[in-house]
Amino acid sequence: MMSKHNSFKSNFLFLLIISLMLIHVPMIPSQAFYNFDGFPIDWFIYGKIHGDLYVDGGHGLDATPYNEFFSVPPGKNITWASVFIGIWGGTEYNTGWVETFINGSSLGIQQINGINDDNTNIFGAAHGVYLAYYNISSYVSLNESIEISVNTGGSYDGRIYGIVFVIVFENADRITKFCLGCGNVGLHYLVQGRTYDTFSFNFRDTYNQSTFSNSTLFVSYLATSSAEADYLYFNDNLLDSNAGDESLGEYFDLKSYNVSNYLELSNKVEFGRGIESYIHPTLTILKASYKPGYGENEDYIYYNFERSSGEGAFNWLYVEIPAIIMIVIVVFIYQYKRKNNLISKKA
Repeated sequence: MMSKHNSFKSNFLFLLIISLMLIHVPMIPSQAFYNFDGFPIDWFIYGKIHGDLYVDGGHGLDATPYNEFFSVPPGKNITWASVFIGIWGGTEYNTGWVETFINGSSLGIQQINGINDDNTNIFGAAHGVYLAYYNISSYVSLNESIEISVNTGGSYDGRIYGIVFVIVFENADRITKFCLGCGNVGLHYLVQGRTYDTFSFNFRDTYNQSTFSNSTLFVSYLATSSAEADYLYFNDNLLDSNAGDESLGEYFDLKSYNVSNYLELSNKVEFGRGIESYIHPTLTILKASYKPGYGENEDYIYYNFERSSGEGAFNWLYVEIPAIIMIVIVVFIYQYKRKNNLISKKA
């Protein structure tokens, strides 16, 4: 017959093994591109070009098929073009699919699997707020109209918050320095005992104000409310006390600001939740046009499209589950040692 001492030791070792295994079980999948707090805005592309940026947006929350038409400006060559699509899931547990078409050509069907989603071009946050992005450089031509159409299906809501279309293109009219950041930051009120109130993004590259004729900041949000104030700062200067005010339609914003007077060598944008329950900053772009005679040196562009799940905003559940397991182990060790001490004293 096994002694009580050996039985306790066996039970402890069994619990230890199970606990260590659980630490590696993705209770919230570590490889999924979902995080309740969302994903920090990170730089996607920056550089300097003998050309310009075209930035335009859709019309706000609507059912699919969601259709949008854009007029691509004239120029010499398209360097990079991308479309960013906001999708409403209803809850983070609902699943479905999305298919995007550019002038009738499908970019393929992608499954969206809620908290288990693993699409590297789709970032999920909060209660099912998704941002999908596609590089569509090969689908777009200058000086033409383009139709972007999105269809969804499945067990999730599937309505589209809006579309943002961005092109970096060459022309002879101007020289532009720019930086684009993309993410899905899930600012929110008190949830699980904490809030997520502000987020700051530092633009890449340096800008000498005296060399630029004008500078523009673009920002885009999902899940906005015109009735709830939020705050936007550029280099600590307040630009807007209700930036997320559904400017392009229900729950969707794409706005631009002249920041020429606030431009510094290094620049940052800060998003403040204010009294918004939820608000999702997703895109920010800084572009500055050179004065005549400046910026004539060689063009350069850097890309950063590879994202890892480790870049997501910090989620306390990643710590809470292993912490609870470790507390259980410590308690068992304490009880085990305490029992041995009592046995020794009786002996």
